[in-house]
Amino acid sequence: PDIALNPTPSVARERAIELALAEVNGAGQGPAALRAGTTTLYVYREGLAQGVPGANRLTWEVEITNGVSVRELLYIDAHTAKLIDRIERSQQHD
Repeated sequence: PDIALNPTPSVARERAIELALAEVNGAGQGPAALRAGTTTLYVYREGLAQGVPGANRLTWEVEITNGVSVRELLYIDAHTAKLIDRIERSQQHD
């Protein structure tokens, strides 16, 4: 309730993927075999995990992985193309 934002992204999905890949490469993860996994459009509330008030933003959640040791979720603002959050996830092994 009470979420007022433009639900149509200004930043294309493909551009969000490019930005996320560049962010992970720039952090020293190396370009070898990095690829985008699932990419989903979400309303992301800043500060929710910390239990503090924050802005609602339309974001692209982009999973970046190499299938072995890297799995990160990056949240790219779907209107400004700015990185909103980045979460490192442990890689699951079968």
